Amino acid sequence: MDSKMDYESALQKTFFLEKQFVRVNQGNYEMFMLSFTADELIKYTAVHYFKNDLNNQGYQRQLITNHYRKIAKYIEKEIISGNDPILPPAILAAADPNDIDIRDHLVRLNRVIRIVDGQHRIRGLKYLKDTNPDSYSQIINYEFPVILMIIKENQKIHEVNTFVNINSKGKKVSTDLAILLRDRIREEKLNKKTGYLDDKEFQEAIATAIVKKLDNSIESIWYKSIKMAGGIDDKGKPTSINAFNQSLKEMISIYSQTQPFEQTPLKTSNIIDDIYFYIINIWKIITQKWPECFNNYDLIKHKPQFNIQKGIGVYPIHQLSYESLVNCSLDFRAALHHFEKVIKNSKVEYIDWKVGGILSSYNSRSGFNKIASFIKNEIDLYDL
Repeated sequence: MDSKMDYESALQKTFFLEKQFVRVNQGNYEMFMLSFTADELIKYTAVHYFKNDLNNQGYQRQLITNHYRKIAKYIEKEIISGNDPILPPAILAAADPNDIDIRDHLVRLNRVIRIVDGQHRIRGLKYLKDTNPDSYSQIINYEFPVILMIIKENQKIHEVNTFVNINSKGKKVSTDLAILLRDRIREEKLNKKTGYLDDKEFQEAIATAIVKKLDNSIESIWYKSIKMAGGIDDKGKPTSINAFNQSLKEMISIYSQTQPFEQTPLKTSNIIDDIYFYIINIWKIITQKWPECFNNYDLIKHKPQFNIQKGIGVYPIHQLSYESLVNCSLDFRAALHHFEKVIKNSKVEYIDWKVGGILSSYNSRSGFNKIASFIKNEIDLYDL
């Protein structure tokens, strides 16, 4: 995280900046079109980074170093060539009503505004200022268009929605981060009863809640082992929230369709708990079958030299747990016994799960199906 641009740290400072504006209204949202110089962008804007903290409302991905350095190099190259560099797209920003004062034709800012879209351009300007002050001096008075959204307390989710919508095109936001941000939007809908989720949204909401619970539970072998937002904290973790969510889709779909669940936080927690405990016990059976694949005496169970907690293991194992659930008419207790029998009878050895081992080349949807069949002794991958 770039601490110099972190919104929560920057909020501690107050200042006074006046800007002329053009007012723009879209529905219930008030916006102002402003003009900032390069120096003002660096000094008076910040980024509200996503942090895996229940009380944190940040949503921005971590900066990509190569991205902002390319912007700085482009500006530098254009100046050296005697051209005027152009950075035309408007910066999109947001502010709380308490942090601005509107009088006559002036907007008075007393705290930093948070960037919704454009953080890499601003960081590129700062990188150029730090590494090549002479080139930066050529653009110090450049004016950049800034669209400032005024976000009231009950409109916070609109800001997150705007970020997700912008980043669903072109420069993709990481899938894992998008899942977590969509989850915040859904949670607000459910808590405030402002909307009804369609089947796809509802199933993703259930899967996301299960995965977050697994990642936060010390009794789970997935404790702190699932990539959540694509940040530096995810380095070395074996699988992503997106992959885990996808592996649970069939199970959640069939269970939610056959149970009369209402879309309320209380009712939704029932299906989350049922599948969560099923998955917890499924993986206990797995660790008993192939204990060599896990760090059994550590809090973090993942062993990097084995594939079992990567997609190669997660997808086929959850496929088999789904098959057991269907076979036992959605009776979780009976399904666990059925699954345990399948795993105990499997001829697959722990060495097969090793990185570079027989299963490593089956890292695809069709490959996962073959691994599941291999575990059930239906095929022998060594004969293929």
